[in-house]
Amino acid sequence: MKDVLKELRDEAEVRDGGRAARYVATVRPTRAADRSDEVRGGDDEPTRRKMPVVSAGKGARMIDVSTTGEGASSTKTEQPTKTENVNKPKPKCAKRAQVRKREAAQEQEQQRLAGDALQRRRRYDADEALRRLKNRQQRSAESRDPDEPAQTQEPVRVSLVQRARKANEVLTNDDDAVVYVGTDDGLPTAVMDVSGARRTVKFDSGARYTVAGTNWMEYGDRVSCTTPVDFVEGIGGLLLDVIGVWRFVMLNVFGETVTVDACIVQGCNEEFLIGVDFMKSHEAVMDFKQNELRYRNDERTGVIPFRTFEGPTNGRIAAVRMARKTYLTSRSVTPIEVAVVAEDGEKGVFIPTTKLGSVMLATTVTKVQNGRTWIPAVNGSEERVKLPSKKILGTWVPLDEDVAVLGVNGELEHSKLRSWLNELSDSHTPLDNEDE
Repeated sequence: MKDVLKELRDEAEVRDGGRAARYVATVRPTRAADRSDEVRGGDDEPTRRKMPVVSAGKGARMIDVSTTGEGASSTKTEQPTKTENVNKPKPKCAKRAQVRKREAAQEQEQQRLAGDALQRRRRYDADEALRRLKNRQQRSAESRDPDEPAQTQEPVRVSLVQRARKANEVLTNDDDAVVYVGTDDGLPTAVMDVSGARRTVKFDSGARYTVAGTNWMEYGDRVSCTTPVDFVEGIGGLLLDVIGVWRFVMLNVFGETVTVDACIVQGCNEEFLIGVDFMKSHEAVMDFKQNELRYRNDERTGVIPFRTFEGPTNGRIAAVRMARKTYLTSRSVTPIEVAVVAEDGEKGVFIPTTKLGSVMLATTVTKVQNGRTWIPAVNGSEERVKLPSKKILGTWVPLDEDVAVLGVNGELEHSKLRSWLNELSDSHTPLDNEDE
C-alpha cells in the first residue's frame, strides 16, 4: 500500500511541475500589464523598493522593483536624456581626422621653429663675418700682422660698377666708408628659388669667382672663413673686400637643385654673379640662340634658362621647354605647363617649332607667371603620349605694349559680315556705269 501511495505522489509532482512550467511560459507574461497598473498607485499599492542599477546603460540612475503575486517582480529603468547622449564616444574616423589634424599642426609648428632657428644662425654667421672683416681692416690700417696672408697682387675682376645712392636709402654710421655697386646691364639673367624666395642671378663669364652681395647671406650658409681672394676689382678699378664664402642651394624653373658657392662682397647688396669657377667645374655651355645655360650635374645635364636684353624694354626670343613630365590621354586636349624665360606678367606669343608626332600644338598668345605659362596640346592618337621634362616645344616672342592683339569672338561670321556691308551702302541700286 505504501508503494502505491508513493507512486501516486511522484506522478502528481510530475504533473504539477509541468503545469508550473506552462504557467510561467504562457500565463505569467500576460499579467505584466496588470502589474504595471498596480504600481501606479492606490491605497492597496504593492510594496516597492529602490535599488541601484549595476549595468543598465550609460546615464541610468535607479530602478523600481515591485513584487506582485507569486513572487513576480517588475523592473523599470530610467533612460538617459538627449543631453546626456553628447558624451557618447565619437566614431573612429572622426578620431583619426583629429589625430591627422593635430599631427599636421605639430609638423607645421616644428618647421616654423626650425626656420626661425636657421635664420638666427645665419644672422649670427653674417654678423660674425662682418666683425672679423672690420677687425682685419683695422689691423691692416694700423700695422700688418705677419701671420696674416698677404693680399693678391693681381685683383680678381668682376662686372660691378659704382652706382649712385638712392634717395630713399637710410644712412648709417658705417655707410661713409662703403661704396655701393651693381652689375652692368645686359648680362644674362636667370630667376631661381632660394630658401622660398624668387631671386635673380646673373652669369658673368669674365669673373674668375662667383660673388654675391651682403643681402644674400640670409639665404645661404657659411662654409668657410678662408676666402680664395681678399678683394675683387670692379669696372673702373673699384676694390671691394671679400667677407667670406657662402653656399646657396637654388631651384631652377624645372625644379632641379643647383648648389653654388659664392664670395660675399662688401658694398654690393642685391647682386649675384655666377663666374667661371662654377661654369668650369660643371662644364657649362652658354647657348645664346636658345637663351639657356647647360651644365653637367652628377652625370646628368641641367638647364638654366636666362634672358638677355637688347635695350631697356626689348626682350629677345627665347626657347620654350616643358616645365615637367606630362602624360597626355588618348584623343584629348590637355593644357600643359611650359617654362618661359620672361618677367612676371609679360605677354607674348608661343610659336611651336618642334614636331611631336600625334601631338599638335597651336600658336598661342599667353601671359607668363613665375617663369611658367600654359598652352593647349592635342593628342590625336589612340594611346597615351608622354612629354618629357625640359623638351623644347617652340619659341617665345614677347609683345610690346603698343602691339594690339585681336581676339576671335565670332563677330566675323559670313552672315554678320554681309549685314555690315549692307548697312554701309545700298547694294540694290545699280551704279551709273555698272552696264559698262
